[in-house]
Amino acid sequence: MLGICLGAQLLADVLGARVFKNKEKEIGWFPIDWLSLSPWTHVQKRHDAFHWHGDTFEIPRGATHIAKSEGCSNQAFLLDDQILGLQFHLEMTLEGAKRLTQHCRHELEEKKSFIQSEETILQSATSFTTLNQTMDRLLDAFVQGGGS
Repeated sequence: MLGICLGAQLLADVLGARVFKNKEKEIGWFPIDWLSLSPWTHVQKRHDAFHWHGDTFEIPRGATHIAKSEGCSNQAFLLDDQILGLQFHLEMTLEGAKRLTQHCRHELEEKKSFIQSEETILQSATSFTTLNQTMDRLLDAFVQGGGS
Protein backbone atom coordinates (compact mmCIF):
# COMPACT_ATOMS: atom_id res chain seq x y z
CA MET A 1 0.00 0.00 0.00
CA LEU A 2 1.31 3.43 -0.93
CA GLY A 3 0.09 6.78 0.36
CA ILE A 4 1.35 10.07 -1.02
CA CYS A 5 0.88 13.42 0.79
CA LEU A 6 -2.70 13.30 2.10
CA GLY A 7 -2.62 9.56 1.43
CA ALA A 8 0.39 9.19 3.74
CA GLN A 9 -1.40 11.27 6.37
CA LEU A 10 -4.48 9.03 6.09
CA LEU A 11 -2.33 5.91 6.38
CA ALA A 12 -0.62 7.33 9.45
CA ASP A 13 -4.01 8.16 10.98
CA VAL A 14 -5.43 4.68 10.32
CA LEU A 15 -2.28 3.21 11.88
CA GLY A 16 -2.92 5.24 15.06
CA ALA A 17 -0.46 8.10 14.52
CA ARG A 18 -1.37 11.75 14.95
CA VAL A 19 -1.77 14.04 11.91
CA PHE A 20 -1.28 17.74 12.61
CA LYS A 21 -0.29 21.13 11.17
CA ASN A 22 3.40 21.30 10.38
CA LYS A 23 5.34 24.28 11.76
CA GLU A 24 5.74 25.50 8.18
CA LYS A 25 3.96 24.92 4.91
CA GLU A 26 6.29 23.30 2.43
CA ILE A 27 5.51 24.19 -1.19
CA GLY A 28 8.00 23.80 -4.00
CA TRP A 29 11.33 22.05 -4.54
CA PHE A 30 13.19 21.15 -1.36
CA PRO A 31 15.65 18.36 -0.62
CA ILE A 32 14.69 15.29 1.31
CA ASP A 33 17.17 13.15 3.19
CA TRP A 34 16.65 9.40 3.28
CA LEU A 35 17.38 8.12 6.77
CA SER A 36 17.24 4.48 5.76
CA LEU A 37 18.22 3.40 2.28
CA SER A 38 18.64 -0.31 2.84
CA PRO A 39 15.62 -1.29 0.74
CA TRP A 40 16.40 1.27 -1.96
CA THR A 41 20.15 1.51 -2.24
CA HIS A 42 19.86 2.90 -5.78
CA VAL A 43 18.00 6.05 -4.59
CA GLN A 44 20.20 9.06 -3.85
CA LYS A 45 20.55 9.74 -0.12
CA ARG A 46 19.64 13.41 -0.64
CA HIS A 47 17.68 14.77 -3.57
CA ASP A 48 15.11 17.40 -4.38
CA ALA A 49 11.48 16.43 -4.14
CA PHE A 50 8.30 18.32 -4.90
CA HIS A 51 6.25 19.37 -1.87
CA TRP A 52 2.81 20.87 -1.40
CA HIS A 53 1.59 20.39 2.15
CA GLY A 54 0.86 22.20 5.37
CA ASP A 55 0.18 19.16 7.54
CA THR A 56 2.37 16.29 8.66
CA PHE A 57 2.13 13.07 10.65
CA GLU A 58 3.79 11.20 13.48
CA ILE A 59 5.56 8.02 12.47
CA PRO A 60 3.15 5.15 13.19
CA ARG A 61 4.11 2.67 15.91
CA GLY A 62 6.22 -0.14 14.45
CA ALA A 63 7.03 1.79 11.27
CA THR A 64 10.51 2.93 10.26
CA HIS A 65 11.10 6.66 9.81
CA ILE A 66 12.83 6.72 6.43
CA ALA A 67 12.96 10.36 5.25
CA LYS A 68 13.02 13.94 6.53
CA SER A 69 13.54 17.47 5.23
CA GLU A 70 14.58 20.75 6.77
CA GLY A 71 10.98 21.98 6.70
CA CYS A 72 9.29 18.77 7.84
CA SER A 73 10.92 16.11 9.97
CA ASN A 74 8.54 13.27 9.07
CA GLN A 75 8.62 12.90 5.30
CA ALA A 76 8.25 9.13 4.91
CA PHE A 77 7.68 5.88 6.76
CA LEU A 78 7.72 2.19 5.93
CA LEU A 79 5.84 -0.49 7.83
CA ASP A 80 6.66 -4.19 7.35
CA ASP A 81 7.97 -3.54 3.80
CA GLN A 82 4.29 -3.34 2.77
CA ILE A 83 3.00 0.11 3.74
CA LEU A 84 4.85 3.15 2.43
CA GLY A 85 3.86 6.72 3.28
CA LEU A 86 5.48 9.62 1.42
CA GLN A 87 4.68 13.20 2.46
CA PHE A 88 6.41 14.55 -0.68
CA HIS A 89 5.57 14.03 -4.35
CA LEU A 90 7.73 11.94 -6.65
CA GLU A 91 4.79 11.40 -9.02
CA MET A 92 4.28 15.10 -9.83
CA THR A 93 4.49 16.16 -13.47
CA LEU A 94 4.97 19.61 -14.95
CA GLU A 95 1.32 19.63 -16.04
CA GLY A 96 0.19 18.63 -12.56
CA ALA A 97 2.29 21.38 -10.99
CA LYS A 98 0.85 23.91 -13.43
CA ARG A 99 -2.67 22.91 -12.39
CA LEU A 100 -1.76 23.09 -8.70
CA THR A 101 -0.28 26.56 -9.05
CA GLN A 102 -3.29 27.68 -11.08
CA HIS A 103 -5.88 26.43 -8.59
CA CYS A 104 -3.95 27.02 -5.35
CA ARG A 105 -2.02 30.18 -6.24
CA HIS A 106 -3.25 31.89 -3.05
CA GLU A 107 -1.02 29.53 -1.02
CA LEU A 108 2.04 30.85 -2.85
CA GLU A 109 1.34 34.41 -1.73
CA GLU A 110 2.52 33.70 1.80
CA LYS A 111 6.11 34.78 2.29
CA LYS A 112 7.55 31.88 4.24
CA SER A 113 10.88 30.04 4.25
CA PHE A 114 9.50 26.92 2.56
CA ILE A 115 7.13 28.42 -0.01
CA GLN A 116 8.55 29.07 -3.44
CA SER A 117 7.19 31.25 -6.22
CA GLU A 118 5.25 29.85 -9.15
CA GLU A 119 8.17 30.70 -11.43
CA THR A 120 10.61 28.72 -9.29
CA ILE A 121 8.24 25.75 -9.04
CA LEU A 122 7.70 25.56 -12.81
CA GLN A 123 11.15 26.58 -14.07
CA SER A 124 12.63 23.20 -14.93
CA ALA A 125 10.81 20.47 -16.85
CA THR A 126 13.86 18.20 -16.40
CA SER A 127 13.36 18.30 -12.62
CA PHE A 128 10.00 16.57 -13.08
CA THR A 129 11.56 13.93 -15.32
CA THR A 130 14.22 13.18 -12.70
CA LEU A 131 11.54 13.11 -10.00
CA ASN A 132 9.46 10.60 -11.96
CA GLN A 133 12.50 8.40 -12.62
CA THR A 134 13.14 8.30 -8.87
CA MET A 135 9.49 7.33 -8.33
CA ASP A 136 9.83 4.52 -10.88
CA ARG A 137 12.92 3.11 -9.14
CA LEU A 138 11.33 3.41 -5.71
CA LEU A 139 8.11 1.70 -6.82
CA ASP A 140 10.02 -1.11 -8.53
CA ALA A 141 11.94 -1.77 -5.31
CA PHE A 142 8.82 -1.44 -3.15
CA VAL A 143 6.76 -3.87 -5.27
CA GLN A 144 9.63 -6.35 -5.21
CA GLY A 145 9.63 -6.23 -1.42
CA GLY A 146 12.35 -3.68 -0.92
CA GLY A 147 15.02 -6.15 -1.85
CA SER A 148 14.50 -8.16 1.33
